[in-house]
Amino acid sequence: MRTIILSIIISLGSLVIGITAGQSATNTIVEPITKRDPDLQKMIDSWAKGAETNGIVCAIDFAPSSRKGSPIFYVNLINETTNFIRGLLRIPFDGHANIELLDPKGKPAPKTDAGKKVGAWTDQQIKDWFENHREKPFGEKKPRGIADILFPLWPATISNGINLAQMFQLKQAGEYTLHFQMRVAQTKLNTSGETELNIFWLPEVIAKVQVRPEDIPPENVQTNSPAN
Repeated sequence: MRTIILSIIISLGSLVIGITAGQSATNTIVEPITKRDPDLQKMIDSWAKGAETNGIVCAIDFAPSSRKGSPIFYVNLINETTNFIRGLLRIPFDGHANIELLDPKGKPAPKTDAGKKVGAWTDQQIKDWFENHREKPFGEKKPRGIADILFPLWPATISNGINLAQMFQLKQAGEYTLHFQMRVAQTKLNTSGETELNIFWLPEVIAKVQVRPEDIPPENVQTNSPAN
């Protein structure tokens, strides 16, 4: 009897997802993934999402509220195709996104020093980062260790928990609106067999989030840098 075991391997800023397949005595062919498990689909449907671009959807998942450290959200990329999406660069969080938070009155919440560090690098900055970090063993041009894969019809969490109170100056309770837009860089081979980058924006994700009175830090508390 064939079995397919899917397991998400989440690491800092990583898109890696593992997949293994059980083997039978007569058939070792792994069945293709053509649809999602209903429970997985239900989870994905609960997230705030942007529109699909190049088969990828950006989604925001808020963690359950707790006494301290709320609200916290995670950034996910979802492969909406039945194919592998390869070569997605692990660009640092500070360099691949625009983020804005509107308060209950619709006005932008001021950013903390940590929040001001987050922005979108230019194409050239991304290319420079890529050239500085990719490895070229034995003269190879194929990047190793900085690009990963999205598996078919599967989500991958690409950030640690990001605390809004660390990125924005929360001054009142109520319903806030988070605007998040992410930039993606994907490696590809040109006709000469050399590695190039395909750099594009994913459509904006808009998510509503409740900020409770206990989520607002005292004015004299210093905020920390967001998790990458």
